[in-house]
Amino acid sequence: QQIEKLVKIAISLTSEHNLEKLLNNIVTEARNFTNADAGSLYIKENDELIFMISQNDTIRRRDGAEAERKAYKKFTLPINKKNLAGYVAFTGEILNIPDAYNIPEDVEYSHKKDFDKQYNYRTVSMIIIPMKDNDSNITGVLQLINSIENGSPVPFKKEFENLILSMASQAALSLIHI
Repeated sequence: QQIEKLVKIAISLTSEHNLEKLLNNIVTEARNFTNADAGSLYIKENDELIFMISQNDTIRRRDGAEAERKAYKKFTLPINKKNLAGYVAFTGEILNIPDAYNIPEDVEYSHKKDFDKQYNYRTVSMIIIPMKDNDSNITGVLQLINSIENGSPVPFKKEFENLILSMASQAALSLIHI
């Protein structure tokens, strides 16, 4: 059933030729697949990640669609091991974080809590996936936040990692054709 769903997603991604719609579709489909409350997508350009798309159901429900749009302004992140998305773009590794407020102190990356404070949001679980093309070059990063079960955030299931990695790779290939 999951493979069928991935095939349908791949077909829908390859048929979209509008960049903004494609990026929104990628985030939407990945969120649906993992039951994530929020998600964002960064595109790699030189030594930076450009924040392109974000979706957050909690903010949209609570404060409205306009508030959700205003909460996310485009910005860039350096590709390094200090921030989560930068770490994934730098290393190519998947990060599956069960609790963003309890990241071990011995790792090089950290979760910035500024957004949570400013928008009265609580990031709990995160899965951050590199988007790789056919040559394993990283073209972007897909970040999903708060997998929801029974109305509460739970860690992202381990089995989501390869499925979302596959979806992110399909998305990376779709970006090449735009």
